[in-house]
Amino acid sequence: MFLTATNLVHYLIERGTVDMNSVMNGQFVVMEAGRRNRNFKVLQSAEQGLFIKQVKVVDSVENTTLRREANCYRLAQNYAAWSELMPRFVDHDLTRQCLTVGLLDDAENLSEHHWRLQQFPTSVGELLGSALGRFHQATSELLNDSGATHFFPRRIPWIFAFHRDNNRVSGAVIELGELVRQHAELHESMDRLRETWHFNSVIHGDAKWDNFVVYKGHDESTHMKIVDWELIDFGDCAWDVGGTLHSYLAHWIAAMPFAETTQTEQLISKTHSSLIQMQPAMSAYWCSYLAASKLSHAMHQDFLIRCLEYAAARLLQTAFEYSYYAAQISAHALMLVHISREILKNPSLAARELFGIEMEIAA
Repeated sequence: MFLTATNLVHYLIERGTVDMNSVMNGQFVVMEAGRRNRNFKVLQSAEQGLFIKQVKVVDSVENTTLRREANCYRLAQNYAAWSELMPRFVDHDLTRQCLTVGLLDDAENLSEHHWRLQQFPTSVGELLGSALGRFHQATSELLNDSGATHFFPRRIPWIFAFHRDNNRVSGAVIELGELVRQHAELHESMDRLRETWHFNSVIHGDAKWDNFVVYKGHDESTHMKIVDWELIDFGDCAWDVGGTLHSYLAHWIAAMPFAETTQTEQLISKTHSSLIQMQPAMSAYWCSYLAASKLSHAMHQDFLIRCLEYAAARLLQTAFEYSYYAAQISAHALMLVHISREILKNPSLAARELFGIEMEIAA
């Protein structure tokens, strides 16, 4: 049975997730929130709301990753420091390929939060770094527990091999592949990052602003949760850190006022003040992550370089996502590629000039 706004209430009663009284009191509201999956939000007057996610296609890739996410929620129940970073786990229906978790009241993801504020608070950067660092630290003992984590596929990010796959899903993607192959610092770096990938941590796998949400607690202070765990895996913790750093630059580029007559360097110069506004938050994020993850002090500089190189790879991945349905590559995608190249040419310089992180701080 595929869920709809009409039959969802009957499904939830059947599963024992809600009772008839909460429905009959007239304070029960269902809202569709679909994106890649069939998603619903349920609001209840007396109890916490629910978020329900169901795959759209049976036996799809999404079905596999949804099962992985459900297993992740079950596993996290054994680790308080990890589970407190996630929404409340409610139910997983394997037959209907459906996952139900608690809905956070008045929450917004960091993309929505920053677009609304048009500011980049250092306090949010600190929360972001702390949440990610606490997750990596809390799951560190799982590295030696293969019985609990057998569902992790141990995959290396596909973007490292994009230039070798000759992906032809659209004209813009073909252009992107040719562009990556034209520049040695891009395709050689992707090959090197693939070859030197570390399996040193449990990772979220898709760490970006969209998957971190902020909300007000009972004490009116701001709290953060990590959502969308479909790509959880064993991998390189720097991939998660680089992914969230990439979100700052991707936001900066998305807000650029592109025009046909504007040259790349002129556009970067014109919007540099916007980038500078982000840098205190990025620096705060970095310092907060180091404190929460308890990473060895001797590893800080090398780790920062790897995080920035992964941020560059994530920029290429975002350029691919921009290009997936396009006939020709966009100015935004070209700028993503340009900034990726600049990072890979000189990560130490990029740390200071783009991210506002001094190597001395990293040390």
